[in-house]
This record gives sequence, structure tokens and C-alpha cells, in this order.
Amino acid sequence: MPSPVATEAVTLGVQKLAQARAFLKECSLDAWLLAVRESKERPDPNLRFFLDLEFTWNSYFLVTLGRSYALVATLDAPDLQRAGVFDEVRTYKEGSRDALIQLLGEAKPSAIGINVSQDDALADGLTAGLRDHIVETLKGTPYAERFQSAEKLLSLIRGVKLPTELSLIRAAVEETERIFDRAGSALRVGMTAREIAAVFHREAAALGASTAWVSRQCPAVTVGARSPIGHVAPGDEPVGRGCIVHVDFGIVRDGFCSDLQRLWYVTGPSDPVLFNPLP
Repeated sequence: MPSPVATEAVTLGVQKLAQARAFLKECSLDAWLLAVRESKERPDPNLRFFLDLEFTWNSYFLVTLGRSYALVATLDAPDLQRAGVFDEVRTYKEGSRDALIQLLGEAKPSAIGINVSQDDALADGLTAGLRDHIVETLKGTPYAERFQSAEKLLSLIRGVKLPTELSLIRAAVEETERIFDRAGSALRVGMTAREIAAVFHREAAALGASTAWVSRQCPAVTVGARSPIGHVAPGDEPVGRGCIVHVDFGIVRDGFCSDLQRLWYVTGPSDPVLFNPLP
């Protein structure tokens, strides 16, 4: 029996796939073709909308106005079939060319969106080599000339949040706010930026959550005027009287991220007593 989290993920994947299908007309597309290979090393950021799986061989996911298809190598198929996200899962054993041509021949799309973009990194998931391979595969068919950027479609899929997504985002944000409250209570004069970051790391670990970006730089902690600002690891600058402490931090919870920032002012000896100063 699947766990509640797994069931929710499958349900959300089906919903996002239906959403993608509904947006095709708005983007003047008949189909959207998402392709990956060795997806652990070269993932497409848009496949995770539907699946939390990895694919070794050339794998194709075709979304049309009426139906969704997955075409994968036989050894990549079992978990995909069990997920039940795509209407039809097809397999191949000794090369995908004939199966891909047959699939497109049945769908007959005139405009095919693919994940390439000069401006949006999250819409540019198709590698140059795999794109060349697809074009070579389809040489001699009409489909090689029908590709266009799916950038608008991908922007809509990312930007228009479903109720389940909104709920998960709120949960990640609320948990992060609680972490800020607890970590703020732990701040002390003399603590270094690195020690403050360690408090946030312990809080995230206690939840079993990962940081929203690379942990070396999450959180970013700026203590006083001499701390480096930007995407940089926390250093050894100590909290002192009359300085500002700035923290930029987020977590990943159930596949969704938070990204929040907070400021604390450490009162100095000549400041009016507006609130309890740090010990």
C-alpha cells in the first residue's frame, strides 16, 4: 500500500500533466516533447513536475491535446508504469528511432514544443547533443522541422500553481518561519556567522529537511558591515553591539522550497530600550 506522500506525489503529477495539456492551445502547440537520458546526471528540471524517477536510456514524454505518452527503454519502464501518470507507456529494446517515429506519426503534431530557451534556464533542459540526436533520428520525416521552444508553456506550468502546490508551498514557508523564530532566540553576542548558520542547519536536520540551495551557502549570513554580501558561505565575523545580522535561508519540504530573509539589529549601549537586547 503506498504511503500518503507517494499517493500525493502521483496525484499531483497527474494534475500537472493535465494542466500542461490544457495550456498547449494557449501556447499554439499541438504537442510537447520532453526528452532525457542519464537523467540523474543530466536532469531536465521540468520532468519533476510529473515524476520523481530517473531514466538511463533515451526517454521521451509526449503530451498532446488528447493524450499523454511515455516512450522508454524496457528496463526503465516498470516504475514508470506503476506510477500511472501517463496515459500510455511504450517501450523499446534495440533503439528508439522506429518507436519515436511511429508515436509522432500517430499523434501527427504540426507544432512540437521542446525544452530549449535562450533566456529561461528552467526552460532549457534539453541538451544540445540530445536535440541533435532527435533531429537526426527524425531526418526524412516532417517532424524534424516542426520543433519550437516550449518556453511559454513551461512558464505557465511553473507559474500557475495548483491548490495542492500552494498548500505544500505554504507548509514549507510556515516551517521556515518557525525555524527563524527558534534560531533568532538562539542568537548571542559573540556568535560568528558560521555558528549562526550551524543553528539553522541543526534545525533543518531535526525536521529531516534539506536546505533550499547548496548547504555551504544556505543560509547566507551577514554580520555587521564587513561581512561579504551575496552568494557566499558564512564566515567568522562575530555578532557585536550595534550591528545588523541578516540571514537568507530556505528549506525543501515535500519537493517544494521556501526562501526567506530576516534582519536583527543588536542594540548598542546608547540605543533606546525598545525591546530586549541580545544577551
